[in-house]
Amino acid sequence: MNFIKNIDTKFEFYDQIHESYFMYNTLDHSTKSQSKLKLHKTSTFIIQKLRQKEYSFLSYYEDNGKSKTIEHMIKTLDIVKQLDIFGTCYSNLTAYSDFNTILHKFYTFFYELHDRLVFYYRAMNEKIRFKNNNIHIININKHNYCVHYILKHFKTDTLPTMIFFDTHADLNNSHIQNAFTDINKEDYNNIGAVNIPILLNYKKNNGVHWILPDNQPYSYVKKFMGITEDNLNIVPFDEKTEYIKKYEYNGHTINEPHFNPKKYNKQNKLITSIQPVLYTLTNIEYFRFFENITPDYILNIDLDYFISHGTVETTLIFDKYDPHNITGDIISTNLCNINLEMSHLDEENNEKLNKELSSIRIKIDQFLSFINKIKNLGKIPKMIIFCDSSRVDFSLFDDCIGLGNTDDINTTNCMLNTFLPKRYAFWLRNTLFNHIRNILGEDIIIL
Repeated sequence: MNFIKNIDTKFEFYDQIHESYFMYNTLDHSTKSQSKLKLHKTSTFIIQKLRQKEYSFLSYYEDNGKSKTIEHMIKTLDIVKQLDIFGTCYSNLTAYSDFNTILHKFYTFFYELHDRLVFYYRAMNEKIRFKNNNIHIININKHNYCVHYILKHFKTDTLPTMIFFDTHADLNNSHIQNAFTDINKEDYNNIGAVNIPILLNYKKNNGVHWILPDNQPYSYVKKFMGITEDNLNIVPFDEKTEYIKKYEYNGHTINEPHFNPKKYNKQNKLITSIQPVLYTLTNIEYFRFFENITPDYILNIDLDYFISHGTVETTLIFDKYDPHNITGDIISTNLCNINLEMSHLDEENNEKLNKELSSIRIKIDQFLSFINKIKNLGKIPKMIIFCDSSRVDFSLFDDCIGLGNTDDINTTNCMLNTFLPKRYAFWLRNTLFNHIRNILGEDIIIL
């Protein structure tokens, strides 16, 4: 099968075979291609069974709440059996044709597979890891959910290096300093409160390296940052800014708002119980800090790094915002306007899908080259986080609201968690997982 359509790029690490099987596969799915009609029927039946299993926990959930239901699910579910069902469905689909084609023809099944798999994330996080280097594999749909798992597994006063692939800074302030030591608190903050609540819980750190997509119009910088006592905001620690590459517009040097040197204020009262944070902001090409990475680093991947919805196009951002105060979510330049329900646009939609998928695969190959370079330095992640940042509909535990707890139920701000186009959520996580496992030479253990 030809999984790469309309693309002449030769990949260094990306391999089409790693698109064709489910990441937690424990069965040999040497599946023969089915007719389109039969594939519809068999896939529908499988997904109905997945729905049935998920909603068999509904009564328990209503009586006992989210946290106890998660504990009950982890204790009682045969996770291998359930994940094999996903593997069967996915292998049936990939046996039909290349992913570009099956996504176009069966996109609603990929929506369903994503929603249904999200239900199992908490159990997967407890039961599945990479065996050879004892790497924790964390699956989340909202990025703030990763805070609980980092605090759970890194219990010293020193945080290892965090490498953070994301379209967004995720530096929203935290409600309180120490609210994330158990899973009951995962809904406390909004989806952007990720790095600050992590940093607040460690006296020492080994730096945070934020890797942005190439289309972000910001200068690449190295700065020391601190966190304010009064409102727990992250701000420049001092006046020094080391520019790795400047991004200039009409005579202005453009910085990501949190790292703007003009935001340094010596009147800020910073928390002194944690050391200043070495923060770098670059794309992959300009990253120069491999020697600073600790051997047991945290690899934190938001899938919207590879393609993302937003509120403003890069080319229009300076017409809409003050260059020194850019606040919009930038739309990926590789994102196309696609409506898969409009069958009369099949040819146009197929062309757009091929364009998007080609660009995603190129980004994945660049990402894999970066991870391989770190591995060749003898540094292996201790935890790998996969965050969807994609819409979830009618899952028992999850939704697409990213606001966190609020007393104002009538607020017009829902902060929707809908950045990664949902059509790619299941496939992209699976493809990344398979490739990273291959790069690191890992086996899977299911506890």
